[in-house]
Amino acid sequence: MPIIVKMAIACALAAWGVVLADPGAKPDLSGTWKFNLAKSRLEIDPPSQTIFTIEHHEPNFKITRTHVWGGKSDTSTFEAVIGGKEHYQKDGEIESWSRLYWLGEKLVVDMKIKYREEEGTNVVHYRLEAAGKTFVAAEWFHVPSHHHHNLWVFDRR
Repeated sequence: MPIIVKMAIACALAAWGVVLADPGAKPDLSGTWKFNLAKSRLEIDPPSQTIFTIEHHEPNFKITRTHVWGGKSDTSTFEAVIGGKEHYQKDGEIESWSRLYWLGEKLVVDMKIKYREEEGTNVVHYRLEAAGKTFVAAEWFHVPSHHHHNLWVFDRR
């Protein structure tokens, strides 16, 4: 078979693969993730331990996180529909209004928050790295009295 024919077949197969690939496919963030302080960059005092448990069945997303500071455990759960309507949640003195959407392969949680008399934002970009073995949460938190940018890195358990 002439080389030109082989190249044409290879190009056709490659193009067919592109057609078959789902351009709307998004990463599945599901798993149990353990905080890796050594790889993270935090502008807050780090917890001694953090575990994220994520159940992600597109478009449904649920994250349960447990932070441990000074031997005290704090667990919260957040559940919403990606690309759906705004999600309202009240957790103690904190109220939040959130929207989840995809930005390429990053899942964005765009949240307006109210704590006591302060209002602000918390935006988090979730992504997978290292062939799905690492989960990264880039967080930008802003209220009038405080702001920080944290890069949380987690390893798959």
